[in-house]
Amino acid sequence: MVMFCLGSTVMSDSLVHYVGKAYDIKTKEFLYKEEYKEFKDGGDLKATSVYTNKKNDIIARKELIYKQNFQAPCLEFYNEVTGVIASVNVGENMEIAYRSSFSKSFKRSQQLVSDYTVVDSGLHYYIVKHWDALLSGKETPVRYVSPSKRRDFLLSVKKNRIEEWRGRETVLFKVQPQSFFLRLFLKPIMIRYELKQKRLITYQGISNIKLSKKINKIYMELEYF
Repeated sequence: MVMFCLGSTVMSDSLVHYVGKAYDIKTKEFLYKEEYKEFKDGGDLKATSVYTNKKNDIIARKELIYKQNFQAPCLEFYNEVTGVIASVNVGENMEIAYRSSFSKSFKRSQQLVSDYTVVDSGLHYYIVKHWDALLSGKETPVRYVSPSKRRDFLLSVKKNRIEEWRGRETVLFKVQPQSFFLRLFLKPIMIRYELKQKRLITYQGISNIKLSKKINKIYMELEYF
């Protein structure tokens, strides 16, 4: 059984607060808004994301608990449109549970946790942790967890370029599978940061938010403010 308690946490003042707007890469159509907040709850660092559609209706919620390792937080996610539920509990090992729709039952698996394990928004902390190495041109490995597949995949993170973007000096990182075969089917994730502040600006790739039961993949760009 997966316990889902999003929205039950008493939040203190936010330590980090992002508002992101997602647009379809091809049509530039507005898809949804994400409001992400990090805060202290007792001795734990936690985060919540609330996703809303064009009508400002809540379509999904996410909660992260950054315990032992910021790059591999515990995750709970619920999509109110499709019924998708994803749960990742990280300890000595990692327990993954996933439900693909309202009518489906949960599927579960256990995975080992390594120094390269990354869960969801923990990718940000992984990049910051390896910031100097990445800026020097080093390619770093990531074992990125996919709750829907109930396993992790070996990816690589590498600096793509440093450039001025909308009046700001930025660095663009490319995240893609290490497998050449998988690269044929999956577009890379492109993540842009302010160079000096290490602040996330944009994320471009497959959306983890399904707006409809009929649509499997949406390639989008999420811009944070």
